[in-house]
Amino acid sequence: MVEQWQGLPADRFAKYRSWINREEPGICGSYVTAALVHDRVLADTGRALDPGRLLGASQELVDDKHLHKGTFIWNIYSGLDSLLGPQGYRVKVGLFSEVKVPDLMAAGYGPFVVGTAGLLGSPYGNHWLLAYAYRYNDQGDLEFRCYDNHGQSQAVLPAKYCFSYAYLEKLPETADDQSAKEERSHKDETIRFHSNGYRQEALEQAEAEEGKTIFGKSLSDILDLFI
Repeated sequence: MVEQWQGLPADRFAKYRSWINREEPGICGSYVTAALVHDRVLADTGRALDPGRLLGASQELVDDKHLHKGTFIWNIYSGLDSLLGPQGYRVKVGLFSEVKVPDLMAAGYGPFVVGTAGLLGSPYGNHWLLAYAYRYNDQGDLEFRCYDNHGQSQAVLPAKYCFSYAYLEKLPETADDQSAKEERSHKDETIRFHSNGYRQEALEQAEAEEGKTIFGKSLSDILDLFI
């Protein structure tokens, strides 16, 4: 028997069906990063960010500012951190989505940017989607319900094809944060950007979470093979 979906409701993500990636080569990482930011800001503040401006900023940060081909988890990390880090959010990244994401969803986190890998047999190849619910099908296999920037807001993705993931954690607000927020609102300031050693930060965070090497190699060494 197929289980009911657990997580966030599908109608919350229906608006993103029209967010279709028509670029060649594709910029799926930019689209899911923008969708995650848009969803969290709307859910947490009631403010709907302008999709065109947000997608443009996301593309600049996630897909246009690196020299290597493809989009990796540290590119997602850098985009999210630049867009919402200054607004009081912490970006969390990790590996093995099939193991970690259901428990995180059950704990109230999400949605999640999830990356599929062609090496795992994914029919998508290497692709990024936004997962917001999970279930186990009648074979007992884990599935995610996702926004896919090919024009779907309820795409069903077998979790076995996913490798890395990223999500946002809202930090407790301090009195100084509230004062800064009020000052920004008077200036009608848009989302600010800042730069860090994103790639190294993302790798260190993922390695710390896993607490081990893979086949005797560090995560950094393994990911460098794909660049």
